[in-house]
Formats: sequence, structure tokens, C-alpha cells
Amino acid sequence: MCASLTHSKPVGKIAVILIDIQHSFVLGSWSKPVSVQRIKESFENCKKLVESLLPTVPVLLTQCPFTNPKDRAFHSSVKGLFEERNYPVVYKYDTNIMEADGAESWVKSMLEKKVNTIVIGGCTTTSCVRVSSSALCQNFVNDPVQFIVDLSLCGARDSNYVKRCRDCMQSYMQFGETRNCDLCASSTEGLISPVDLAVENMSNAGVLVKEHFDWSPYSV
Repeated sequence: MCASLTHSKPVGKIAVILIDIQHSFVLGSWSKPVSVQRIKESFENCKKLVESLLPTVPVLLTQCPFTNPKDRAFHSSVKGLFEERNYPVVYKYDTNIMEADGAESWVKSMLEKKVNTIVIGGCTTTSCVRVSSSALCQNFVNDPVQFIVDLSLCGARDSNYVKRCRDCMQSYMQFGETRNCDLCASSTEGLISPVDLAVENMSNAGVLVKEHFDWSPYSV
């Protein structure tokens, strides 16, 4: 049962979901108006994981079906690796993986194989990762599986890591990038970033959020 499995280390079999490791988010049309260094770093970490991951570990990939083929393509750093491993792909038309054809059946197939830990990475932490991990946890709440988000594999636009007071946070979430007030600049007490808020929301939904998941038992 998702909400009741609170162990910090995996027990038994594991699987991985990597969300939207696509060109658009670092070099394409989505990334042009914003700074995305954190997303680039998360993609590099996903590449290192895939390179070291045991071939027996199941991996599910998601893609946003952008109209532009270049935007839609997996990022060049992982495209060849994904093709070599022949990982299955589901197309996600919004932020919720549960609405992607094939996602639910893939998770059910993992449960049939006695997988009880599914680790999630990708982009963005504040949107698709947050919504999808929470939806997975809620949908499979009565099943013996723990959904874990590895933050080192996740990224968001750089402005989403800036800590703000609650008023500035509300303004940012409503209107986008805004200047922070004097309180934000002079104190760290009570400040929160959109990424912090996403972590809080995921945790409240029953997702286990970790800064760095221990991949050593699953790496070559």
C-alpha cells in the first residue's frame, strides 16, 4: 500500500520511470524564454543512470508529443541509450502520466512481476513529475508499491529554485517571474521555493522524495 510503505531503502524488485527527457526542455522552443541549467543537469544525471543501470531493470519513458519533431525527440545525450535498451515509451498529452495510454498497464505489469519500488525522475519537478508521481501513488494506493522521486534526476526552470516569502510566491505562481520583496532579500526564515512546494505536495500525496536515491544495488 503506497501510503504505508515508508522504508527509506528499496526492498525487492525495482523499476524506473523517466519523464520527458526531451530536446524541447533544454534546447528547443519550450526552453528559449527561461533559464534551464537545472534541467540540463538532471538530464546529464539521467544519462549517467541509464549508462550504469543493470539491463534487467525495467524502465518506462514518457514523451510530450510536440508538433515539431526536433522538440519531441529525446535529448541527444540519451537518445541512443534509450534506443539501445529498447525502453517502452508512452505519450503524455498533459502533466498526468495516468492519462497516457499504456502507463497504467505498464505499472500493473510491474506489480505482476513483484516490483515494489518505482523510482521517478525527469522534468519538470514542479509540474509533470509532481502531478504524475502523486497520481501514481493515489491510483495504486492499495497495492504493495512505493513510488519514489529522486530529485537528483529531476529538474525545473532555474527560477523555480528561488526561495520567496508567501506573498511573493503567490505572485510568482499567478503571474510568472517577479521581483522578490525586501523580506525575501533580507531573510531566509519562512521562505519557500516552487520546488520546495512541489516536494511538500508530493510527500503529502504519499510519494517518498529523496535528494539522492541509492542506485548502487542496481548498477553494473
